[in-house]
Amino acid sequence: MALDISFTATGVMVFDLRGNPIYGDCIKTEATAKKRKIRQMESDHERVTRIVENLNILHKEYNFCAVVGEVPPGFSKSARSATTLGIAKATFWTWSLMLKLPFISITPLEAKRAVCGNNNASKEDVQKAIRNLWKDFSFPQVGYILEAVCDAGAAFIAAKNDPLILYLLKEKEK
Repeated sequence: MALDISFTATGVMVFDLRGNPIYGDCIKTEATAKKRKIRQMESDHERVTRIVENLNILHKEYNFCAVVGEVPPGFSKSARSATTLGIAKATFWTWSLMLKLPFISITPLEAKRAVCGNNNASKEDVQKAIRNLWKDFSFPQVGYILEAVCDAGAAFIAAKNDPLILYLLKEKEK
């Protein structure tokens, strides 16, 4: 499983043992504190719960053996976005730890370099490269979902030759 980690719209791609995508979508959450007049921390807790529930459903259905995540370095425009990024990272890391799934962190620059050959690739360049790589896969059509799914795919490409991934794939084939 590969992820583009976010607290609002996490891109998800699941791959078969040959490295072909078999699932691609977003885990979407929405802040509800103002709408429902609840405290921010209660809204955050509900969002974490939704993320974990969705991850558990995906793991039950696809039984993947590792998680690769494009993990943003943490440069945030505000204290709130730094907080939500931290919550998102901790949610995914803790979930994979609880299921004893190895987690491989990939930076956005590593993902861009792996897919496009340079650190300065645009989001459109990454999307085009990923869609060209897996032409037969049915990608989502909504812009932000497509972007998140393609970023998850780029993280997978960046980690594909990681020794741990290679070992796990070999073990899974036995």
